[in-house]
Amino acid sequence: MTEAELMPEIYTPARNDNGLYYDNDSFKIPRHGMKCGCSSSTKFVKRANFKSHWKTKGHMSWLQKLTEDEKNTFKDNVQHVEVNKQQIKQLTEQSIIIARQSTAYMDLNDNYKKVTKQNEELLNDNYKFRIILQKIHSHGHCNNQEVEEAIGLD
Repeated sequence: MTEAELMPEIYTPARNDNGLYYDNDSFKIPRHGMKCGCSSSTKFVKRANFKSHWKTKGHMSWLQKLTEDEKNTFKDNVQHVEVNKQQIKQLTEQSIIIARQSTAYMDLNDNYKKVTKQNEELLNDNYKFRIILQKIHSHGHCNNQEVEEAIGLD
């Protein structure tokens, strides 16, 4: 990027200990110029022209607005702190609820696994007894060895 293509810097006023914004003339205008933050579209390349701009009604009301906004920013910040406290409280409460629900879910999941295993064992036993009943039905009887084989005791 050549120097001709560089964007002008944006001027930022200084602020005193009381929070008031003011124009501080201890600045240098860069070679690529400076624009004022008051939304002036003028690109300043000479210090004298820029200092004359400070006396305009638009620039002075901009400085006043910055000061007022700074006071409102403090008020807004206090409100944001309160909102953040409430949000932290709500998030903490929600986290506790989620932790409880997660524990309950894990307990239910463990119970489900146990019941599923018991169900599989019962289905397997049912299958073995159906084999025994089929043998009894087809032969009219079933000896102990056949029963033991059917239920897996051999």
